[in-house]
Parts: sequence; C-alpha cells; structure tokens
Amino acid sequence: MKDGSDLTLADNMTLSDNNRVLTFNIVKRKDKGEYFCDISNPISSDRAKYVMVVNYGPENVQIEGPKKINIKGTLTLTCSADSTPSARFTWFFNGTEITRNSAEYIKEEVKLSDSGNYTCQAWNNVTDRTSSSVVHALTVTDKPSPCAAGCIAGIVIACCVIIAAAVGGGYYIYKRKYELNYADIKFFPNRNGGRVQTGLENDSTDYAHVQMNSRALAASTLPTYDTHMNRAKRPAPQPETNGAQIYSQIRKH
Repeated sequence: MKDGSDLTLADNMTLSDNNRVLTFNIVKRKDKGEYFCDISNPISSDRAKYVMVVNYGPENVQIEGPKKINIKGTLTLTCSADSTPSARFTWFFNGTEITRNSAEYIKEEVKLSDSGNYTCQAWNNVTDRTSSSVVHALTVTDKPSPCAAGCIAGIVIACCVIIAAAVGGGYYIYKRKYELNYADIKFFPNRNGGRVQTGLENDSTDYAHVQMNSRALAASTLPTYDTHMNRAKRPAPQPETNGAQIYSQIRKH
C-alpha cells in the first residue's frame, strides 16, 4: 500500500518474490510517500511502514519583484525554487555576490545606482546541485510613478463620499430654509361674479390648506354675494362629525 491506498504499480516499479520485494528502477519525484507492507499467516498478521523521501532540485528558480521603482523606495525581491530539502539562496547584482542564505533581498531607500541586473542562485546541500534564475532587470527612476488603478479607485470613492455628504448637507439646509408653512385661505366671492379673490393670513405662506365639508359639496352652485352676507350674520356651521372631508394643497406661484 502507499499513502493508505492499494499500491498501483507505475512503469518504474516491479514486484517480485511473492510480492515481498518492491523495486524502483528509476526513482521519480512522485514516488515520495508512505509505503505499507502487510504480512499475515493463518494465525496472525502484522504491518510495516516505510517513509520514502525523494531528494531533488533545485529546479524552476524564479525571482518575483518590481521591474521599476522610485528612488528612495524600498526594494523587495523574493527567490523561490522547487527543491527537497529546501534550497539555500545567494544573490548577485551585476554578477557580484551581495548576500546569501536568504530567500528575500531587501534594500531600503534605493538609489539610482541600484539599477541593474539581479540574479538568484539556489543550492541543495543534499543533492549538491545549484541552479540560477533568469536575470531580473531593475530600473530605479527619480520620476513619480503614475497613480495605480487602486489609487484612482480610492480617489474616486473619496470624491463620491464628499459629494454625497455635501449634497446631503445642502438638502438639509435647503429643507430647513424652505420649511413649509400652512395657513387657512378665505374665499370672498366677487359681487360682480368675477374671479374669486383670496386672502392669506401669512404673506410668507407657500402652501395653503383648504378644507370643505359635505354640506358645501351638496350645493349645486356657489352662493351669491348676498347669500354670503346673509350667512355671515348667522353663526358659522360646524363641520359634520360624520361628514366626508376633502383636503387639497395649493402651491403659490
């Protein structure tokens, strides 16, 4: 068995001597893992385990980091490699060794003279093999870099927030400034049958509140001036408790 499952023989494996001997003709990286051998007789059984570690590499050595950086910025380059055991790294700048035993190369406040070619060499102390990365060209510039997409997005969001706050504050001020006032409107029919004149209790009124009871609705025609004057001598009728009320709003233009 391998890694808890029945062993499937690959093209580089053979079993012999009644499955007692497992042979690897060529050991490959994928052959690493836990191997189990179960043995039994009619009376008892037992199991043995063997952990296979396949040492290889270093392979696929790569450098990750910026290709361009502003002067006085912090430079961070990272080297990686496929290797068992883990590789050890040595850094070179324009062919000259600058540091070793670290997967990262960090330089604070870079100068224009730090422009050049960086390489990373990986070494496996078990396989005693070395492998180098491709050249990583770096340019140090004294020109400000353009704003990145994330920066632009941040500015846009900040502007939207400021505008939204300004609009909200302005609306609040506008609302407070032009808060509606309500007043009653009195209708006075013209003696000559002309247009109805209105009188406002408050000259600053923007909206008027008009209320009419059901008795007025039942009238088929508007009262004449004389009728109105005669009614004025009598107590004003009170609104019906069960009568329908009609409300409207009149905007002054």
